[in-house]
Amino acid sequence: MKSDTKKYYKIPQKMLEIFLARGYQELRVEDQSLFDPYYDSMNEHWSANTSFLNLIGWRDSYPTYFKIAEGLLINITYLNTEGYPVAVPFVGNYCRCRRPERGSRRRCGSAA
Repeated sequence: MKSDTKKYYKIPQKMLEIFLARGYQELRVEDQSLFDPYYDSMNEHWSANTSFLNLIGWRDSYPTYFKIAEGLLINITYLNTEGYPVAVPFVGNYCRCRRPERGSRRRCGSAA
């Protein structure tokens, strides 16, 4: 008999509608190529909690949704055990001159 964990860890429909209305999409394995440039551009060390593999590994227990806004990758996870969403730390470079969509790897304040 196959166990279906999704039935135990399902985000409430109203919360899902709020996430989708704000431009978030459900995290899928196929999304890794979207995430890679943001991890590559990190200007600080980042926690394993924000790694793509970790987010994928826990997605059945903690449904994760993401969007790209202001040049940052933003993840929201729904904590079913607590009944509320939590924002995972942003992934990307916080300096506008080095964000992936700009195609630049220069340092802040340096000439292009």
